Amino acid sequence: SLAILGEPLVDEGFHAWKNGPVCYPLFRLHRGRYVMESIEQGDTSRLTVLEKIVLDGAIKNYGGLTGAQLGEKTHQSGTPWSRARNGAVDGAPGSAMISNTDIASHFREILGLEASA
Repeated sequence: SLAILGEPLVDEGFHAWKNGPVCYPLFRLHRGRYVMESIEQGDTSRLTVLEKIVLDGAIKNYGGLTGAQLGEKTHQSGTPWSRARNGAVDGAPGSAMISNTDIASHFREILGLEASA
């Protein structure tokens, strides 16, 4: 959403926790729930057509990955998560904010929407 629409889908930011990027209110809501149909909250009718397209694309590209595979992607050098961790030792706790600007730039590059730095 940040890369394509220039706006976040959630008001809260993402933190660079040791195991990956986390939006705490979403984490708290979904904690221990691994089947999306079990989530009572949420109203997809509030999404715009473009937001639904962005989410469908994310699900298509990343929905089939395991937690470990997603972790491998977020933990790669140069990702917004790794930059926010700023050299923290692997496994060390952390809660630094991940910049929305950094997220947008990273995914615009992945999508071929901007030149590589």
